[in-house]
Amino acid sequence: MSRYSLNPIKEGSKVDVGYDPLLDSYFLQVRIPDTRGELHLKQWRGNGLGGLESDGVVSIPEIILEEAAAYAVVPAGLLEALLEDRNHEPELVGSEPVIYAGAPNKEIWRHRPGVDPPEGILLAIRPSRVFGRDRQLAMVLLRDFLGEENRARRLARNFAALVVRNLPGNRPWLLTERDLQEAVRDVETTLGLNWITGAKCYAGEGLSVTPEVQLRRSGRTRKRPTTTSAATQPPVPVRI
Repeated sequence: MSRYSLNPIKEGSKVDVGYDPLLDSYFLQVRIPDTRGELHLKQWRGNGLGGLESDGVVSIPEIILEEAAAYAVVPAGLLEALLEDRNHEPELVGSEPVIYAGAPNKEIWRHRPGVDPPEGILLAIRPSRVFGRDRQLAMVLLRDFLGEENRARRLARNFAALVVRNLPGNRPWLLTERDLQEAVRDVETTLGLNWITGAKCYAGEGLSVTPEVQLRRSGRTRKRPTTTSAATQPPVPVRI
């Protein structure tokens, strides 16, 4: 999370703006002092809360800065800093040196120097009735390389199309640590995903995002079930 404290117009106030990656939202927090000088929250824009028509998530930093200008001095260059906080490119995945080897019999072996035995370790491929072979191999590689199940699942389909589909099926192949690092970065860049290591989730996909916000982001609207109360139901004819 980034946070910038601005110079308030009203003495004693506190005005903060920034970007919250868990919500994938810019925010504005304004606190003003009471008669005793204690600060109380007056406004919190971009908190991720609210219904489908709320402004709980703010994706345009200009909106935040325009409102912040009513409470504080907005310095030059802050807009560029906020844009950079949200739109930075994914970084290479940090990992130990590793090589993955595929055999014509569809087996996948991993060799991590100093950790695995000289002959390597055979990685298990879980059978699936839903996904094809490319998707399964992608999950095996990503799950082992990243060590994050949710991250692997998020990238598997695109990783399979970018990497696994191009691997030879009738002869051995090798993938190095660098190969996987660059492939993961390319997929995340294409999908516009930024992994938050501390939170173990992608920006905007954290547990703190409310169901209402998730629904609004998906572009869908919730259909309320039409129910008929007993009082409005037509009478049922009774035969005598």
